[in-house]
Amino acid sequence: MLAEGANGFSGVKTVQSDLPQLMKTAEAKPVAEIFSGGVEIIERFADEWRELCAEGPCDQPFFRPEWIEAYMRAFAPRKRLLIFTARVNGRLRALLPLIQGWALFHGLPVRMLRSPTNVHSCRFDLAHGAGEDVPLAVRAIWRLLREERGWDLIKLDLAPEGGACESLLSLANSDGHLTGTRMISPSPYIALPGQATTLETAMNHTSSNFRSWLRRRRRKLEAEGELRFISATEADPTELERFYQLEASGWKGKEGTAIARHAETRKFYDEVARSAAQFGYLSLYRLECGDHTVAMQYILNCGGRYFLLKSAFNENFSQGSPGYIITQEILREILARGAKEFDLMSPESEWKSKWATASRQHSYCYIFARGFAGRALHTYKFRLRPAIRQMSHRWSGTISETERQD
Repeated sequence: MLAEGANGFSGVKTVQSDLPQLMKTAEAKPVAEIFSGGVEIIERFADEWRELCAEGPCDQPFFRPEWIEAYMRAFAPRKRLLIFTARVNGRLRALLPLIQGWALFHGLPVRMLRSPTNVHSCRFDLAHGAGEDVPLAVRAIWRLLREERGWDLIKLDLAPEGGACESLLSLANSDGHLTGTRMISPSPYIALPGQATTLETAMNHTSSNFRSWLRRRRRKLEAEGELRFISATEADPTELERFYQLEASGWKGKEGTAIARHAETRKFYDEVARSAAQFGYLSLYRLECGDHTVAMQYILNCGGRYFLLKSAFNENFSQGSPGYIITQEILREILARGAKEFDLMSPESEWKSKWATASRQHSYCYIFARGFAGRALHTYKFRLRPAIRQMSHRWSGTISETERQD
């Protein structure tokens, strides 16, 4: 185990990987380290971490240091954070932040290393750059994870298909660890040309019935008042408050899932907005009809891709479908900027499927420790629980939504 230093972190465990089958030169030996502490240790790596993400494969807001920091400050301010790093020739090539400690796994207390994620996190992956040295770095981090004592389970939530977390599972399997995955709802997206074009051309993939329906809905909304489309790139507290209140006015407020219902959730989205504005990738969009705000979308963008974080609309204007109309206006604007993609994010839904050209898969990933505890947890998760669900299905004729999410 790592001891925490007086400065809040330590890197007392270092491994220099010996991987001749992957190396082309004697100099390409990755050095992996663990740093331990609280949320403050993120700042030590922040600049290099952002550069790593900007190389391409991990150029999404959810993999950046400020996103992880926002999660830690809002949802896990007193948790112990481990940051696993791998360098090749002194250059950071991969980084994995994990929370360490006891946690409940389907009601069972286990020693866990887990991704700093929850339902608001959208995605998570081992952050890495581009190039031939990346597999070396990922393998070096796995070797360090394997040798770190004190865990029964590594749980990596919301990992993208084909990402580095899947590579960790493959490496773990090769070393005799039991692993498993559970897919979640796909993330639909709209592929865009990456160059200025008309909205009509960009929507050619949608059905003619859908486009006609949109025109009728727009006319209904325009009959209620003049439409105004407004965009902002600053984390204006007034604009954020307007969004939170609009979201809380609808079904999310009634079900208790609106951002404004929970102080820690609001803190998270406030932190995300501030950091996104600081680094130039925040967009808050608003559609007004007459004197009313009828729809808003909270969007982040990186590398020409736009990510729909949250949306809200005024249900009193539902006959005009303001959520669809604002999406249409956003597409018009980002096309003018040369956007390559509009990612509608998970979960998949009927309204998203009408726009989407394709979708991506993400999963919960599990690596179990070798030994009795790991085998028992794997059996419980992937054999006993499915068997119990099947029995329940036979008895009741249905499986509850809670069981599906487990």
